[in-house]
Amino acid sequence: MGNYQGFNAELQVLPGGRLANVKRVKLSLGDLWEAKNGVRIFKQGQASGEFAAKGKLLHALLLPLAIAGGSWQKIKPLPGMLLSVTDDDGGTPLFYGLENVAVHIPKEVEFNRLEGNEDEFVFTFDVLGQVYAAGVPVYEHMAESGIGA
Repeated sequence: MGNYQGFNAELQVLPGGRLANVKRVKLSLGDLWEAKNGVRIFKQGQASGEFAAKGKLLHALLLPLAIAGGSWQKIKPLPGMLLSVTDDDGGTPLFYGLENVAVHIPKEVEFNRLEGNEDEFVFTFDVLGQVYAAGVPVYEHMAESGIGA
């Protein structure tokens, strides 16, 4: 479907509505269908992205999830995330809602020095649930197997 990005954007983590300013955010949505012999076939889309933010943001947003998971290695996915991005051509911004977002911790992070850290890191993420554009579902993971799933 496309790549969308925002600069000096706001990212909101749900539930709780914790708001964070990020330098840059990028969202990539995979194609939702393909054409074979003139017929559209629904595909399993993939959504992923990245955002650039200061280390203290990692501490504030992700520490509670690491505690709930039992370690940084077993960090729980964010239940939801809201972000505002534009397409690569810089058009009108769209608001996206993402469900079950797995944020990947950068390897260069020193966990004992996170609180108050002003260094900027790039966090990648994968969307494990649904993606909403302006409140309308865009993409949803299909069941891996099973009848009527």
